[in-house]
Amino acid sequence: MAGEPLLRRNVAGFVFVEDNEPPQAPKNLRNSYEAATLAIANTADIPVLQLRGADLRKLLAEEAVLSRIAELKRRVLLLAGGLLEGAVTQIALSALVEGFDVFVAADLVWTVEPGREPLFFDRITHSCGHVLTRRQVLLELLAQEKDVEKRERLQALLTGAAG
Repeated sequence: MAGEPLLRRNVAGFVFVEDNEPPQAPKNLRNSYEAATLAIANTADIPVLQLRGADLRKLLAEEAVLSRIAELKRRVLLLAGGLLEGAVTQIALSALVEGFDVFVAADLVWTVEPGREPLFFDRITHSCGHVLTRRQVLLELLAQEKDVEKRERLQALLTGAAG
Protein backbone atom coordinates (compact mmCIF):
# COMPACT_ATOMS: atom_id res chain seq x y z
CA MET A 1 0.00 0.00 0.00
CA ALA A 2 1.37 3.44 -0.92
CA GLY A 3 2.63 5.39 2.04
CA GLU A 4 3.10 2.25 4.15
CA PRO A 5 6.51 2.29 5.85
CA LEU A 6 9.07 -0.24 4.69
CA LEU A 7 10.62 -0.39 8.10
CA ARG A 8 8.27 -0.50 11.09
CA ARG A 9 10.09 0.22 14.33
CA ASN A 10 7.66 -1.69 16.55
CA VAL A 11 8.71 -4.97 14.91
CA ALA A 12 12.37 -4.10 14.18
CA GLY A 13 15.57 -4.98 15.98
CA PHE A 14 19.16 -3.95 15.26
CA VAL A 15 21.85 -6.61 14.98
CA PHE A 16 25.25 -4.99 15.44
CA VAL A 17 28.09 -7.25 14.28
CA GLU A 18 31.74 -6.83 15.23
CA ASP A 19 34.31 -9.51 14.68
CA ASN A 20 37.66 -9.02 16.35
CA GLU A 21 39.49 -11.25 13.87
CA PRO A 22 41.39 -9.89 10.87
CA PRO A 23 40.44 -8.36 8.61
CA GLN A 24 39.10 -5.60 10.80
CA ALA A 25 37.75 -2.18 10.07
CA PRO A 26 39.82 0.62 11.57
CA LYS A 27 38.86 1.22 15.22
CA ASN A 28 37.55 4.74 14.55
CA LEU A 29 35.27 3.37 11.81
CA ARG A 30 33.97 0.56 14.07
CA ASN A 31 33.36 3.07 16.86
CA SER A 32 31.48 5.47 14.57
CA TYR A 33 29.28 2.64 13.22
CA GLU A 34 28.50 1.47 16.72
CA ALA A 35 27.76 5.00 17.96
CA ALA A 36 25.46 5.68 15.00
CA THR A 37 23.64 2.35 15.41
CA LEU A 38 23.12 2.82 19.14
CA ALA A 39 22.01 6.44 18.71
CA ILE A 40 19.33 5.44 16.21
CA ALA A 41 18.22 2.43 18.27
CA ASN A 42 18.06 4.35 21.55
CA THR A 43 16.19 7.28 20.02
CA ALA A 44 13.63 5.06 18.29
CA ASP A 45 13.34 2.52 21.14
CA ILE A 46 14.57 -0.35 18.96
CA PRO A 47 16.29 -3.25 20.75
CA VAL A 48 19.89 -4.07 19.81
CA LEU A 49 21.60 -7.44 19.75
CA GLN A 50 25.39 -7.04 19.75
CA LEU A 51 27.32 -9.97 18.32
CA ARG A 52 31.05 -9.64 18.96
CA GLY A 53 34.33 -11.48 18.74
CA ALA A 54 34.51 -15.00 20.12
CA ASP A 55 30.76 -15.07 20.82
CA LEU A 56 30.03 -14.19 17.18
CA ARG A 57 32.48 -16.77 15.81
CA LYS A 58 31.09 -19.49 18.09
CA LEU A 59 27.50 -18.70 17.10
CA LEU A 60 28.40 -18.73 13.39
CA ALA A 61 30.31 -22.02 13.72
CA GLU A 62 27.43 -23.66 15.58
CA GLU A 63 24.84 -22.11 13.27
CA ALA A 64 23.20 -20.67 16.38
CA VAL A 65 23.04 -17.01 15.34
CA LEU A 66 19.36 -17.23 14.48
CA SER A 67 18.55 -18.58 17.94
CA ARG A 68 20.16 -15.49 19.46
CA ILE A 69 18.37 -13.24 16.98
CA ALA A 70 15.05 -14.88 17.87
CA GLU A 71 15.58 -13.64 21.44
CA LEU A 72 14.92 -10.12 20.13
CA LYS A 73 11.34 -11.20 19.43
CA ARG A 74 11.37 -9.05 16.30
CA ARG A 75 10.70 -10.09 12.73
CA VAL A 76 12.50 -7.21 11.02
CA LEU A 77 16.29 -7.02 11.35
CA LEU A 78 18.57 -4.06 10.71
CA LEU A 79 22.16 -5.22 10.26
CA ALA A 80 25.08 -2.90 10.91
CA GLY A 81 28.71 -2.78 11.93
CA GLY A 82 30.37 -5.82 10.45
CA LEU A 83 32.30 -7.06 7.46
CA LEU A 84 30.01 -7.25 4.45
CA GLU A 85 31.95 -10.17 2.93
CA GLY A 86 31.67 -12.10 6.16
CA ALA A 87 29.18 -12.18 8.99
CA VAL A 88 26.84 -9.49 7.65
CA THR A 89 25.99 -11.34 4.44
CA GLN A 90 25.99 -14.73 6.20
CA ILE A 91 23.57 -13.52 8.87
CA ALA A 92 21.41 -11.66 6.34
CA LEU A 93 20.98 -14.66 4.04
CA SER A 94 20.35 -17.09 6.91
CA ALA A 95 17.74 -14.76 8.42
CA LEU A 96 16.00 -14.30 5.07
CA VAL A 97 15.74 -18.07 4.62
CA GLU A 98 14.10 -18.27 8.05
CA GLY A 99 11.49 -15.65 7.12
CA PHE A 100 12.89 -12.49 8.70
CA ASP A 101 12.69 -9.19 6.84
CA VAL A 102 16.29 -8.02 6.59
CA PHE A 103 17.64 -4.52 6.04
CA VAL A 104 21.37 -3.86 5.74
CA ALA A 105 22.53 -0.32 6.44
CA ALA A 106 25.04 0.02 3.61
CA ASP A 107 26.87 2.94 5.17
CA LEU A 108 27.11 1.20 8.56
CA VAL A 109 28.94 -1.91 7.30
CA TRP A 110 32.41 -2.08 5.80
CA THR A 111 34.21 -4.07 3.14
CA VAL A 112 37.77 -5.17 2.46
CA GLU A 113 37.24 -4.97 -1.29
CA PRO A 114 35.00 -2.01 -2.19
CA GLY A 115 34.86 -3.18 -5.82
CA ARG A 116 33.04 -6.36 -4.73
CA GLU A 117 30.50 -4.55 -2.53
CA PRO A 118 27.75 -4.68 -5.22
CA LEU A 119 28.13 -8.47 -5.45
CA PHE A 120 27.27 -8.92 -1.77
CA PHE A 121 24.46 -6.37 -1.83
CA ASP A 122 23.06 -8.13 -4.92
CA ARG A 123 23.09 -11.47 -3.09
CA ILE A 124 21.09 -9.90 -0.28
CA THR A 125 18.59 -8.07 -2.50
CA HIS A 126 18.11 -11.07 -4.82
CA SER A 127 17.15 -13.05 -1.73
CA CYS A 128 14.48 -10.41 -0.91
CA GLY A 129 16.59 -8.45 1.56
CA HIS A 130 16.88 -4.69 1.48
CA VAL A 131 19.91 -2.43 1.32
CA LEU A 132 19.46 1.11 2.50
CA THR A 133 21.43 3.90 4.08
CA ARG A 134 21.44 5.30 7.61
CA ARG A 135 19.61 8.33 6.20
CA GLN A 136 16.85 6.13 4.78
CA VAL A 137 16.51 4.31 8.12
CA LEU A 138 16.14 7.65 9.90
CA LEU A 139 13.57 8.93 7.37
CA GLU A 140 11.48 5.77 7.78
CA LEU A 141 11.55 6.09 11.57
CA LEU A 142 10.89 9.83 11.48
CA ALA A 143 7.81 9.30 9.30
CA GLN A 144 6.31 7.03 12.00
CA GLU A 145 7.20 9.03 15.10
CA LYS A 146 4.42 11.03 16.76
CA ASP A 147 6.29 12.12 19.92
CA VAL A 148 7.65 15.66 19.40
CA GLU A 149 10.79 15.14 21.51
CA LYS A 150 11.70 11.90 19.73
CA ARG A 151 11.01 13.53 16.36
CA GLU A 152 13.44 16.31 17.24
CA ARG A 153 16.11 13.79 18.29
CA LEU A 154 15.60 11.77 15.10
CA GLN A 155 15.76 14.97 13.08
CA ALA A 156 19.05 15.86 14.79
CA LEU A 157 20.44 12.43 13.88
CA LEU A 158 19.21 12.90 10.32
CA THR A 159 20.93 16.26 10.05
CA GLY A 160 24.13 14.64 11.29
CA ALA A 161 23.73 11.73 8.84
CA ALA A 162 23.41 14.13 5.91
CA GLY A 163 26.77 15.76 6.64
